[in-house]
Amino acid sequence: MKRAKIILRDGVQNVALRVSVKAKADKLGLRGQVMNLKDGTVTAICEGEQDSIEQLIGGLRNTVGLASVNSVSVSYSEPTDEYDSFSVIYGEMTEELVTITLAGVMHMERMCNEMQGVNNRLDVMENTNRKGFEDIKEEVRGVNNRLDKTDDTIREGLQSGARRDDPLTAVDEQRRYR
Repeated sequence: MKRAKIILRDGVQNVALRVSVKAKADKLGLRGQVMNLKDGTVTAICEGEQDSIEQLIGGLRNTVGLASVNSVSVSYSEPTDEYDSFSVIYGEMTEELVTITLAGVMHMERMCNEMQGVNNRLDVMENTNRKGFEDIKEEVRGVNNRLDKTDDTIREGLQSGARRDDPLTAVDEQRRYR
């Protein structure tokens, strides 16, 4: 069993990071707390198996939720067994409402950006499909033109008195009786 004090810096407040830390800590069976500090950092104190603490730290080194964690500091000590579970320490109501509102706005902004990316990809697909359909239409026109020329050749042969056993005459008669 170990105790770790984890300090997260840069872009970590007002983005619902504490809730993400708690969820990860709960999943790993850690006990402790996480809180925003006035200096703009988020501090987590956790106790549990060292492997679980290291998994939590590893997960925090990357972007977590809306946060961009750029710096993680860790110091280890012996556990005090003062925690029964993992909790979030909340600040004043106004501060927390601002945090939730900003996190919601940032989430909506990210969703809008993702939707714009999806729309751009759909536009590319639509243009590609349109070009493909135009190519197919052009190919069909070419086939129709060749068929029309073949029909004209057959008609000319019939008008010039082609024999009944002529293959072109037989083809024309088959078409007529369909």
